[in-house]
Amino acid sequence: MWKPVIAIAAAVMVAALLGCGQGGKGAAKTPEGTAKAFLAAVQAGEAEGVAALYDYAEDAKRQNENWDDIPKGQQDLILKEEAKRNAESLEAGMTQLAAQWEDAKVGTAQVNGETATVTVDTAQGSQTLELVQRGDKWYLAGGVVR
Repeated sequence: MWKPVIAIAAAVMVAALLGCGQGGKGAAKTPEGTAKAFLAAVQAGEAEGVAALYDYAEDAKRQNENWDDIPKGQQDLILKEEAKRNAESLEAGMTQLAAQWEDAKVGTAQVNGETATVTVDTAQGSQTLELVQRGDKWYLAGGVVR
């Protein structure tokens, strides 16, 4: 009797820990938290984890004139597919991306309503990440890593 319950509980715990390809970490409730998650995913070589931190909504709205008429479930599928494509394109450049952000340290955030910038100190100098708030979480702005 307990075996099915234990198996289900274990499966739920594994799913919770795995999250979106980043050990359960993803967009955070603060801009600094998302910047830290970005650096952790880049340094770990997790293309899917990096891609999951980006906001794809603005690009999707530009590509779909009727975006607001598309049902929420379909919008979510479109955004998920865009993240998957972005992860695939990131995969080839993860080594270079990791080198660019190696030993980076998250600095201060400047929040302006639903947008923010976070300063990140790298070996190449200070870099700025742009973020956007969606609901209660912060995502990297721009959609696709270039």
